[in-house]
Amino acid sequence: MMDMLIAEDQLPVSDALLTRLAEKVPAVHWRELDEDVRQAYARHVALLDGELRRELGVGDLVEPVAFYNAYYWALLFAKRYQARYGFDAGIEQETFKVLERAPADVDWQVIERVNQSAQQAR
Repeated sequence: MMDMLIAEDQLPVSDALLTRLAEKVPAVHWRELDEDVRQAYARHVALLDGELRRELGVGDLVEPVAFYNAYYWALLFAKRYQARYGFDAGIEQETFKVLERAPADVDWQVIERVNQSAQQAR
């Protein structure tokens, strides 16, 4: 199952992608985040957007798999952000909001396993 999750080194975040993300999500101060925090958030946002998925090199992902990966990176972003900057209820809330946007055909057992994988990740 967790072979659905794409390895970090298979999702390179380029400067061009960061520039596109800054245009699409201007409220986020991308350049102020530590590198590992920024990359996790960039992967999360890009995986939710079909056009940005292509830039990330995974444009052919089916929607549920893209969502599982986006959720995984949202969880890793929250984990890394809070490890670096401290607890933030808004960040925590955002991870729950991701689930509200789940595709209709999402498998909630897979979501639980994604959650467990994120807890074990660094």
